Amino acid sequence: MSTPAAIGSLALRSVAAPLMVVVGAEPPPAVSASHGVAGVARSAPVKAAASAAKPRRNHTRDIDDIQVKLAGLLARDAEREELVDALRREASVAQSLLGSFQSIRQAHEREGADARGKDLQDCLLSAVLYRLRRCPPSPRGDKDGERVKLVITHDCSREAFTQFVRRAGLQMVNGWGAAVRTTCVARVDGPLAVLSAVGVPAELTSACRSATFVRRNGNKVRRTLVHRHVDAAGKEWFVLGLEEGGQRVRVAARETEEFDASIGSHLCELAVRLMDAADMPDAPTDPSGIVWKANNSAGVVDGAPNKIGKVTLTLPVHTEEGHGTGLSALL
Repeated sequence: MSTPAAIGSLALRSVAAPLMVVVGAEPPPAVSASHGVAGVARSAPVKAAASAAKPRRNHTRDIDDIQVKLAGLLARDAEREELVDALRREASVAQSLLGSFQSIRQAHEREGADARGKDLQDCLLSAVLYRLRRCPPSPRGDKDGERVKLVITHDCSREAFTQFVRRAGLQMVNGWGAAVRTTCVARVDGPLAVLSAVGVPAELTSACRSATFVRRNGNKVRRTLVHRHVDAAGKEWFVLGLEEGGQRVRVAARETEEFDASIGSHLCELAVRLMDAADMPDAPTDPSGIVWKANNSAGVVDGAPNKIGKVTLTLPVHTEEGHGTGLSALL
């Protein structure tokens, strides 16, 4: 039989069990969904307020700012280009001036290195021009043989002569070594090479090679710088120049040497031809030359550069009484 206490305990159990299930269970979906809609409804005003507070960007102003900056950069770039062009022009002018200064310096260095040779060349040039301006002597007054050759001498050192030869572009016949002690011979092929070596200007070369003079008595005489050779048969040969390294010679000669006293000239005119040097009768030697010989002075070694000597310049001369333009026209 149940007691009242047992009945109360059972009633309590039956009531407590459903309560525990209701409390511990998860809320139904309807309740959860309604809770989520309420949450979205509550957050929507916050996002709208945030988007309303953010300012709108002005893209037109940004583009204008970029264009202003680009224009400034382009202007600066143009200024830089102008500056670079100006610097390049200045560099070009400076480079040209530097090249000119270097050329002048090199010329001064060469002049300084061959100063003695240049002085000797100037002295020989003055002497040659002075002697060629003088009228040739008459046949009776020719004591030094000036009617057949012109000789000019000048005192100088061996070093000055070697500098002169180097400056004139000549070659030494006996070399440049120590063996050249008492005699130095420069190679020249004819009077034209001698005039060029001493520096005769081109505009004076023709007048120096052939010129007509008038003596005090009115007679004319013509002097021509050419080597005249007379062979054993009495035929005249005028050596006008050497070619092919001296293997061939250009000469002027007549077919016959018959002279007509009535007209005061030869019957045959001079004609130029080129022939082998070995075929020339009696093998003529052109007296043209530039030679240095040492003096017999004591106290100086023969091979020393400061050895004093004498340079001799020789030019062949043909002197003809009268105007005598026939030979000069063939030069």
